[in-house]
Amino acid sequence: MARRPRSLRASRRLAEEDAPETPIWRTAPALVAYGLVGALVAGGAFLQLTYVPPPTAMEAAEEEVAEVALNPPVTTPEPPPVEDDTEVSAAAAPAESEDARDTEPATQGEETDEPETAAAPPPPPPATPAPPRTAVPSAALPALPRKLVLAPAPEPAVQVAGRFGPLPAISEDGREPWRVYARPFPVERDRPRIAILLQDLGLSQEQTNAAIQQLPGSISLGFAPYARRLDQWINLSRAAGHEVLLQVPMEPFDFPTSDPGPHTLLTSAGTDENLERLEFLLSRFSGYVGVYNRMGDRFTSSLESMRPVLQSIRDRGLLFVDARTSGTSVAGGIANDLGLPHALNNREIDQVASRVEIDAKLIDLENIARQQGQALGIARPYPVTLERLAQWAATLEEKGIDLAPVSALIGEADHP
Repeated sequence: MARRPRSLRASRRLAEEDAPETPIWRTAPALVAYGLVGALVAGGAFLQLTYVPPPTAMEAAEEEVAEVALNPPVTTPEPPPVEDDTEVSAAAAPAESEDARDTEPATQGEETDEPETAAAPPPPPPATPAPPRTAVPSAALPALPRKLVLAPAPEPAVQVAGRFGPLPAISEDGREPWRVYARPFPVERDRPRIAILLQDLGLSQEQTNAAIQQLPGSISLGFAPYARRLDQWINLSRAAGHEVLLQVPMEPFDFPTSDPGPHTLLTSAGTDENLERLEFLLSRFSGYVGVYNRMGDRFTSSLESMRPVLQSIRDRGLLFVDARTSGTSVAGGIANDLGLPHALNNREIDQVASRVEIDAKLIDLENIARQQGQALGIARPYPVTLERLAQWAATLEEKGIDLAPVSALIGEADHP
C-alpha cells in the first residue's frame, strides 16, 4: 500500500526517496561543462598542429644558401649589333654580281667524308610578277613642305577674258595654268604616293571651313560651280596649302531623276552648247589646276560628247580627273590620244560613310600605291570622312607613302 504524504515537504522527501539514482555526469549542467572543456582541448590541439615556429637566424641563413645554390642567377648575353635593314628601292640597292647570284652559300655545321663534287646548277626560278614598289628612306629624299602657303589667285599671265568671266589660258611664254597653280611636290621622291580629292566643297560653310583647316595641305579640294563666295574660298584654300579643282557636272544615266545642275553637260546637247556650258563653268573662279566630273556616267561613256570637251580642257592648259563613275568611261583613252594631263580615280572612299568602310578603302589605296606607284581617292566632306582622313594622313610617313596633291600624279609643276 502506497504511502500518502501529509504535507508539501513530506511529498518532496518521498519523491526523492522513490527516484532512481542518476549519475551527476548525465545531468544537463554537467554535459554543457564537459562540451566546453572538450572544445577548448580540441582547439588547442589544432593550433598546436598548424602552428609553425619561425626559423632561427641560423636556419634562415642555411635556407638562403641552399636556395642560391639551387637557383643560380641567369645572365643574358648582350645581343650583337643589328645592321640597318631599312628597305630601299631597286634603284638605290647595290647591284649583285653574276658570280654572287650563282654561288650558293655553304651550309655551316655539316661534315662529310665524301669527296667534293661539282653541284648541278639549280633550275631557273619560275617567272614571278614584279615586286611591289618599296619605300626609300625619308632621309635620302627631299623633304616634303609641311606648311605651305600658295600664291593668291589669279595669275594674270595664265588668264584671258571670256563671255562669262575670266578663263584659264596658256600664257604667251608657254606656262600652263595647271602647273602654275599646282602645289609644289618634289618629283625626286621615289616613293609610293596617294592623292585625295575632296569634292562638293563650297556648298556648306561649316564643311568647307573644316576641310580647309583640319586636313593637311597635300589634300586637294574640289569646289562646286554653284557655290557662293568662290573666290574667297579659293584664296583661303590656297593660303592653307591646298590646290583646288573645279567640279563640272555631267549627265548621269538616270538624268533627270539625278540632276547635277542647270549647266550640266548633256549627250542630247550639241557640241557648241556643251562647250558654251563648259565655258560658263570654267569662268566661275580662278586658281584651279583642272576639272573633274560630277556624276556623268552617261556623258563620260560617250566618245562623241567627251572628245570636244576634253580637247577644250587641254587647250586651256588644265588637267582632268576622271571620277570613273562608270566602268564604261572613255575619258582616259581620249586623254591619252589628246595628250591631256589626267588622272583616274581608284576608289570612292566614303560611298558608305562609316569608319570601317572608309578605313578599308584607304587601305586599298595604300596597296594600289605600293603596286602601281600611285593611287587616287575621291571623298566628300562628311564629318566622319574628315576625321578618318586626318588620322590616316598622320600614319603615312611611317608606312613609306607620300600624301601628294592631284597634280603630283601627273608631272612636275612650277613653284608659284
